[in-house]
Amino acid sequence: MGIGVFIDNINIPKGQYIAEAIPRAIAESRFSVVVLSKGYASSTWCLDELVLRILII
Repeated sequence: MGIGVFIDNINIPKGQYIAEAIPRAIAESRFSVVVLSKGYASSTWCLDELVLRILII
């Protein structure tokens, strides 16, 4: 059993609603690695995902 990686443009099939797929993937994960970029803190998507991860823990 290895480590699985979720990459949205690879793991979300075309036509699937991204706003449902990402929270589901976060909820099903045991660990998360957050990669901080210059624009991370100004992205509502990124901050919403981070808050969701924190609430699930």
